[in-house]
Amino acid sequence: MTRFYSFSDNSSHNRGMPVIYKIAEGMIDPGPCPRCGIDGREPSGDLKVVLPKQRGKAWPDAMACGGYPLLVVSERFVKAMQECGIRLELGGKITFTGPCPRGLSLDEAPQYFWVDGRRHFAGRMDFEASGYVDVRFCEECGYRSDNVAETHRRREGPPPLPYVFEYDASRGHDLFTTDLSPTAFFATDRVLECARKHRLINLRFTPVEAGDASWSKGIDYLGKRWPPYHPLRRSEGRTLEEWVALLRKPKKRYEAKCAILDLGPEAAPAVPTLISMLEDEDLGLRRTAARLLKGLGKMGVPLGPKGQAAAREFEEWFQQTLGRPATPAEEEHNS
Repeated sequence: MTRFYSFSDNSSHNRGMPVIYKIAEGMIDPGPCPRCGIDGREPSGDLKVVLPKQRGKAWPDAMACGGYPLLVVSERFVKAMQECGIRLELGGKITFTGPCPRGLSLDEAPQYFWVDGRRHFAGRMDFEASGYVDVRFCEECGYRSDNVAETHRRREGPPPLPYVFEYDASRGHDLFTTDLSPTAFFATDRVLECARKHRLINLRFTPVEAGDASWSKGIDYLGKRWPPYHPLRRSEGRTLEEWVALLRKPKKRYEAKCAILDLGPEAAPAVPTLISMLEDEDLGLRRTAARLLKGLGKMGVPLGPKGQAAAREFEEWFQQTLGRPATPAEEEHNS
């Protein structure tokens, strides 16, 4: 049975990997779509890019691109995939024009390419099952839009929703895109195995069953354990009582908070303990407990008068700090 993974570079979880700061040349701009108004910029052919000056530790086999969400891969990646019989449709070469990251040398940099996701289409997303709300496609340019706030709420759960799609193997792509986006790549287990075989670095594979899994570094495809294991939920691996106890450890607090929210209504037995934490001397712990009460309350967990009051006070404090209502992403990451 074929396994599927969302696929990208792993720069957000792997410090020291150089990233593309911006694309200096190679983007074409036909102007905004006359129907939906979306910016029509897209890459074409060889690109000239600028790198930041921050220190780098190695040239990766997949590089993040801040100027446009491209999949940028090294020549080593390309050769490895070709050796494994995995098709790649390259859009063009990448040339560095700006400063070199400290600690690295442009003379030692491999040749990089960008992968044209438009030519890797091999699947149709089940947007309803995947949690996307009010999905629409522009009849003029094909741009996909959705209700961002509601989509975020549904996809993050709890429980988080998976990517669900119909894969068309007849197109011959193990590294592929869907109608979600031509820049959002997925991979079969053949790509994962090839990356392990050739020891490619800075790649991120997460099972599609885990959804976005933004909290995860991805599968340890270079590790000793094979086949690898990846949790499908952030709360896996510990009991509710263990996660609650970790709230008292500042270095583990954020992880524990996110895991408890991932449990959702299953975390209801923790409410009395969270209320007791509102009296703790540690300001960070008090705010985290209030944040958790607010989040659990929104999921329908009974809080009682004291818990409800703490949740309201936290929301008022957070909005005063921001100077505006919090976005769903800000609420998720605030501790």
